[in-house]
Amino acid sequence: MGSIISKFIIYLNEWKINNFNGSSVLSLKEYLNICSLDNIKKLKPSSLQICCGNQSSDMDSVVSAIIYSYFNYLDNNKLILPVINIPREDLKLRKDIVNVLESVGIEKDTDDKKSPLIFIEDIKQIKKSLKCSIDAILVDHNEIQGIAIDTIDRVIGIIDHHEDTKTYNVDLINAFENPLIIESCGSCSSLVTNYWVPKLGHTTINNQVMKLGLAAAVLDTSNFKSKVEHQDLEALKFYKQFLPQAYDVKIFFKQLKTHKSDLTGFNMFDLLRKDFKLFEFNGHKVGMSSLGESMESFIAKFGNESIKEACNRYYRLNSMDILLLLTSYSDSNKQHKRQIIFYSSKNTELESKVFCNIKDELELHPIAEIKEFSAYAQNKDRASRKQIAPIVGKALNDI
Repeated sequence: MGSIISKFIIYLNEWKINNFNGSSVLSLKEYLNICSLDNIKKLKPSSLQICCGNQSSDMDSVVSAIIYSYFNYLDNNKLILPVINIPREDLKLRKDIVNVLESVGIEKDTDDKKSPLIFIEDIKQIKKSLKCSIDAILVDHNEIQGIAIDTIDRVIGIIDHHEDTKTYNVDLINAFENPLIIESCGSCSSLVTNYWVPKLGHTTINNQVMKLGLAAAVLDTSNFKSKVEHQDLEALKFYKQFLPQAYDVKIFFKQLKTHKSDLTGFNMFDLLRKDFKLFEFNGHKVGMSSLGESMESFIAKFGNESIKEACNRYYRLNSMDILLLLTSYSDSNKQHKRQIIFYSSKNTELESKVFCNIKDELELHPIAEIKEFSAYAQNKDRASRKQIAPIVGKALNDI
């Protein structure tokens, strides 16, 4: 990694010399531009360090990877590439992320110009063509997921707020002197912010990167009103220090929610991909798609056959044994509700066993009005995918 760091510093110096604002510190936009695929390929590294979010690549994962990488640059001028753990074409399905990135000058792909953002498929291609090794800092997860399983060689650091899988090498992380932080809180971005900001002090941090951190935190905690822990409140103090005093967090939250819930132009196949995670439990592949409307709403929009076709296509594309659709929405009385819909074209017996093993813990009850799918109301409505995944995993391990 030494040679690539040396070459990267040369690139940095060139940017600083030509920097129009005369600053010796790259802005977030400038930093991401210099981390572009074209520049990395020119460097021809024998090894790369990346910072990678989880395979759902929601706001928290994407932001945590970007701000960790940028904060690391501010601290030591070293290169850790921020990587988004989904196919490049799937970012457009996350309108909240696209819009907040554009608000800080980070462009999306256009016909004329490619975004400076790097995706896991890019790293996979670089690894294959340059035959370089890949070391990763994991954020918003603590066990390698998705395409990254076949791409990342070593985990050399972790910042996460999910259940601890204990699958990492503690000695290796300590040898690299990187963080190993796994704490329950509302947003992983809070942990990233709290790790770096005290190290950096106040001199080099700009409000663009803090706006990104705030975006993840307000979405994950419903503007600091739900699932808030002391780490989130500590991060909020930092955000308020660096953002303008008149910055309206409430309006920002409403804008983000509007963009996140905007499903205009999406079909059912898009929605299955929008917030998806693939797990493997006891040799069985289980996909979980989080959805922001009720199953009844989707049936009314797309029809039963279109939904079945989309589920079957995605089910086969990912070689799943079971696909779970996890809905979370507010009903006509503004009461929060959750549903779980099972889809399996070949493993109905396995599906039945999983249901029997999880139904009591998640308080599942059949939805009589939905005839074409195995659909259940989830009365334990505080259990999101983060809690459901280990419950399903235990059920499969017990079979």
